[in-house]
Amino acid sequence: MDQKALFHFLYNENSQRALAELQKVGMSLLEEEDFYNARLAFTKLDDKKKLKETARRALLTGNIYEAALCFETLQDRKGLFEALLKSEKEGYCENIALQYIGKDTEKLFANHFTSWSQKRNLGLRAHGIAPSLVSPAYELSERYDIGIGIAKGGLYFMHLCSLFGLKTIIADCHGHNKKRHIFSWKDMLEIEKGSRVLVIENDVVSGRTAQRVLDEILPFQAQQIDLALSINPKKGMFGIGTIVENIPKGYGRVYFPEQFSYAHLDKAVEKLEQVLKKEN
Repeated sequence: MDQKALFHFLYNENSQRALAELQKVGMSLLEEEDFYNARLAFTKLDDKKKLKETARRALLTGNIYEAALCFETLQDRKGLFEALLKSEKEGYCENIALQYIGKDTEKLFANHFTSWSQKRNLGLRAHGIAPSLVSPAYELSERYDIGIGIAKGGLYFMHLCSLFGLKTIIADCHGHNKKRHIFSWKDMLEIEKGSRVLVIENDVVSGRTAQRVLDEILPFQAQQIDLALSINPKKGMFGIGTIVENIPKGYGRVYFPEQFSYAHLDKAVEKLEQVLKKEN
């Protein structure tokens, strides 16, 4: 019987002898760099030392996701963050970022957003958290005086920014046809002259909604009016995404999630957890 077959046999046994053999097989699997089955073996055995060794060796050999799963089992957030930063260099990191944020924080945010939406009669729900928006919300909330979320697409991102301390207003702007938009402020709050304003929207397709909101802000004589979008630019002719050429010219900087690193996600999540635990 080869090591993998023996592993699967022993994994379903619970006798002391089987567990002792599973320890030996787990060690062999680790030496063979079969990190998946080694992780399962040491998790069942609750061998934290060997599980950490599996995580470290997986990380060194580029098996980042397996390393992240080990660190998650160990509740080792420092190790998980290390795996996240390495995964970002390799071009994939959203799943590991979600692991780092954690199910408890994800649930707290979803409940907070849904409760806030109900109080505002917005009819929106959140079932989780978008990891790609946490770092942008954390960083942008410190650069601006006020955020204007466009209902309803931009309100999820706007709410994240508000939890990080950004003062926010809701702009209700809906297109009824190609020429006419209905606009209203949902909050009676003036924009002070010289303010740094961040308009927050889901994406830009035709650009008409973003233009209408910009036209409403211009009379307030803001120092700067920038745009933050939840969805990255469209790649190619097909699929979803912001159509960059349709972004109105009157905006200054335009932000997309892909422009932000996960380097400060640890600080962002720490602050988010503090706010959510205080308000829930």
